[in-house]
Amino acid sequence: MTRFLPAPLMVTSSPWRRAAGSVPALGALQRRLLASALDAVRPGGVVAYVTCSPHLAETGVVVADVLKGRDDIETLDARAYLPEIGGLGVGSYVQLLPHRHNTHAIFLEFLQKGSSAGGPCPHRRLPLASVSVGRIT
Repeated sequence: MTRFLPAPLMVTSSPWRRAAGSVPALGALQRRLLASALDAVRPGGVVAYVTCSPHLAETGVVVADVLKGRDDIETLDARAYLPEIGGLGVGSYVQLLPHRHNTHAIFLEFLQKGSSAGGPCPHRRLPLASVSVGRIT
């Protein structure tokens, strides 16, 4: 069964737009949500950390901070699940950008919990049907 844990959203085209000063508090909340999801997922399970933001303080830095001191989590190459989209850069994550990908600024990182034996579990590909990216039309 797939379960989703919604994170705080940045909706740039609505009255819900955040101020720059709110990023540190929301980053702390995002760290707690991600850490909780990683603690709750079963061994072998995958957590998709997704934000609608291009800001490192809400994307890669959150993931790096949460993974510090954890040896039970392996990053999966999210780019491999979106082969039809070019310009995804380097690293295991995907960062979509409005000017490059004609979509919102979406960050995606797949994090897989290791086996119950302790170490990382053997790499298992997610079904491609489980990943989709919406386009702005």
